[in-house]
Amino acid sequence: MSASSPLRSDTILGTGRVVGFSVTTPAVPATGVAVQNQNQYSVAIIILLAGTTTSWTLTDEFGNTQVVSTALAVGFLCILPPGCTISIVYVSVPAWRWMGI
Repeated sequence: MSASSPLRSDTILGTGRVVGFSVTTPAVPATGVAVQNQNQYSVAIIILLAGTTTSWTLTDEFGNTQVVSTALAVGFLCILPPGCTISIVYVSVPAWRWMGI
């Protein structure tokens, strides 16, 4: 790539893989059910609609968990590495969008 070539924000350098917002965003699962990042790269999870949430949990690829006992907010951003999971406890479902990073 030359100095004048534009960098695409949706491509992981050196791999040719297009990511960014082109990554598949899974549906928010039922309350308390985990969803795993099955990509080979981390994703940023952006909360678009907070719903009515009480807590959320991250679990790493080794099974270690971190519970956060607070509601989600619009604009909240969470990084989820490959193989890790996130679950949300809610009364009304939130909405999210995943972005490959």
